Amino acid sequence: MTIKTRNRINLFLTFMSLTIVIAAIIFTVFLQFTGHFAFPPDILRLPFSSFFLTKFDFRAVLIAINLFPAFCFIIFLYMNIEFENTQSTEIIYLSFFLIACLTETARLFFPFFNLWNSNVSLAVYSSNVVLFGRILAPLSLFFMTLFAKTESRQYIEQNIIILIVISAYIIMILPLDTTSPQVLGFFKCGYFMFFKYIRLLILIAAIITQTIFTAQDKNRQKVTIRLSLICAGYIILCNTYNFLMAALGATGIFIGTILYLKSIHSMYLWND
Repeated sequence: MTIKTRNRINLFLTFMSLTIVIAAIIFTVFLQFTGHFAFPPDILRLPFSSFFLTKFDFRAVLIAINLFPAFCFIIFLYMNIEFENTQSTEIIYLSFFLIACLTETARLFFPFFNLWNSNVSLAVYSSNVVLFGRILAPLSLFFMTLFAKTESRQYIEQNIIILIVISAYIIMILPLDTTSPQVLGFFKCGYFMFFKYIRLLILIAAIITQTIFTAQDKNRQKVTIRLSLICAGYIILCNTYNFLMAALGATGIFIGTILYLKSIHSMYLWND
């Protein structure tokens, strides 16, 4: 993939992210004003639910979902400015991580169209989109650390196809439990806990891989911590149900990604 092609794609995704943010805000305000905004029929009852910051609040869920496209817009814009003329494999894989983050906005279909009580077909479609993104995200971060070497650039197109095929294949074989829609805005997939642990293991594998590579390069030793912040922030935002989690997740993913990109940018400047 050439720099020119990558920049054009990222520019398109920048405007797409901004469009999603604006559309989500407009739809939310309009549906709230007209009384057609649907809230989940049940709420999560968890420990420490008596405190304001830790109790379940669907507004925190909405904030977390909308933070994803806002985050993608800022990072795509940053990459377009800082990496316009830089050939970096990390940027390409990080772009696919951001695309995976954008799929979280499909959860907004549940409150927009009251999918908790109707239209199972649309609910299945939106849940599959979310599931696709939740497979693509950890795999993209893992590939970003595994194939960061310069000699791996010739395999970028091949690896992109592998990422997409694996993610699409898994959503085809995993069944969805359409009898119990989740308050976070999706249907649970079959073997749900196993699926969560596999995603977590892939993210841990990405961090370990980054640790191994940075141990051999003193200029990149801080990258592991910053990647860990990205992974932690992403996982927290995906599972946010209160304002504390929204704040922690947003802080981790925003700061971690910006610092990670600064490290990558400094590394390429140093090498040049």
